[in-house]
This record gives sequence, structure tokens and C-alpha cells, in this order.
Amino acid sequence: MCMQKTSKQIIYLGVDIGKAEHAWTLVNQSGRILEEGTVPNKPARLAGFAKRLTERFETLFMGCEATGSYYEKIAIAFSDCHVPY
Repeated sequence: MCMQKTSKQIIYLGVDIGKAEHAWTLVNQSGRILEEGTVPNKPARLAGFAKRLTERFETLFMGCEATGSYYEKIAIAFSDCHVPY
């Protein structure tokens, strides 16, 4: 189960979709980069990634491009955590 609870600020997650992994950046309302990294395009890893972020940030928005079918797994993971994308 995904829970949203800690930070009150709005956080934006930008994701560059790739076949094997996705590159991501977290940005706050001021546009300051908070974190960057990559996550494998594997359902279990994406679900864990989505859960960790939604536990840290109360208001999170995710954006990505719909590249072929490669975006579908991350879209499902964040949708399951009730994150708009």
C-alpha cells in the first residue's frame, strides 16, 4: 500500500524514459533540483521507487513522455500510488 505523508511542499518528478532504465529528477516548487538518479524499468523496482517517493512527499506530480510502451510500467507504478502524471 502506498502512503503519502511527510513533506508539505509540491515536488515534481521528471522522468526520461528508456528501454532498460529511466533517468529521473526531483524538483521543488522553486525549480531547485533535489535529487537525480536512474531506476530499472522493472515492475518491482518501479513500484518500490513510487512507494518510497510517495512516503516522503505529500504532494508529488510525475511527468514523462509516452515513448513506445516503455513508459507503461512506471505510469502504472505511480498510478497505483495515486500520483498524477
